[in-house]
Amino acid sequence: APAASEEDRLNELGKLLDEDGEFCVTLSEFVCKRLELALGKESFRDYLPTRVRKRQDGDVRMTSDELQRTLSKRWISAFADSPLDYRGASRAIDTLRELNRLVRLGTSPTAEQLSTARNIVAQMLVAIRQHVSSNFSSPEDAANTCASEGAPEPRSTLAQSELASSMEVDVAVANYISSGNLRGERVAGENYMRSHRDAAEQPRVFVLDGPNVAWRHGLNERFSWSGVLLAVQFLEWHRCVVVAFVPETRFGAGGSAIGNNAEREGVVQLVRRGAIVLTPQADYDDCYVLAYARSHGAVVISNDRFQDHIEQASADGEDASALLRQWLDNCRMSFAFRGDEFLPNPSFDIDRAFTYARQNLRG
Repeated sequence: APAASEEDRLNELGKLLDEDGEFCVTLSEFVCKRLELALGKESFRDYLPTRVRKRQDGDVRMTSDELQRTLSKRWISAFADSPLDYRGASRAIDTLRELNRLVRLGTSPTAEQLSTARNIVAQMLVAIRQHVSSNFSSPEDAANTCASEGAPEPRSTLAQSELASSMEVDVAVANYISSGNLRGERVAGENYMRSHRDAAEQPRVFVLDGPNVAWRHGLNERFSWSGVLLAVQFLEWHRCVVVAFVPETRFGAGGSAIGNNAEREGVVQLVRRGAIVLTPQADYDDCYVLAYARSHGAVVISNDRFQDHIEQASADGEDASALLRQWLDNCRMSFAFRGDEFLPNPSFDIDRAFTYARQNLRG
């Protein structure tokens, strides 16, 4: 058979990404089912593209470009244990981004690009249908069935060698996570949190309120260094810069117990390369968290609303207090833990937060 012309390949690409086509319809319905489970039936539509949200007929079909943006802005925990987990979502986003770029430019894909796109689309459709058929009585009952059965059990941990090489993390931290101390599958995430942005853009910086994360993981009963390791690890998988501030008293001989030698070595390695910063005993670690984040265009991860700092800022005038409150409203991201799974707020608007943080730097 004669080779397809550039025009034929471009037309086929358009059909593959058509909003009414099998791929976009199936993927749209599946994404919405998962978001409904994660965010609730009454509120999940608030996080869909504006055009889709305004529809009155309940139609959730999205264009390929809208699907790319929706997947990129939603935290991966919404799609855990599904074909759109760490690897699946990253693959879908990368594929959609490249194909949407070709469509926008009116550029015909090469035969190899088109063949790869066909294969990825076919594999994803099969995976979604198998997931739905094996987990739900019918596609229409998917959301109700998932809600009644609860979350699936975590998968087995990856082997140490695969974890260390694929994540490119410190061996000490990889040893601890793969040792079985931290449950759940640790998949080598692609550049999920940044994949929808230009690769040349400066890396995103997250500042962890270390004690807040540690106590949350310890169910407010104990200070858990594992919680800090998990949060740092999650963000570094997504190639973000992480700085966690923790009082040095939590690490010294009289501080919080560190579970075992592997965990201690993991903390030591993170301290050595600056991912964990130990603050002096007489200082207030929250001050370091806020000052560093505001001067580096970063986002703070904490469930603390820092009300005491807002009140203290009023000593410098009402404007200072109002500015800090506004900054926290835009740049503080809450989180949760499901066992050893770190779950950042799925409705937090990361793009808006970093835009605000970088436009409101404070020396």
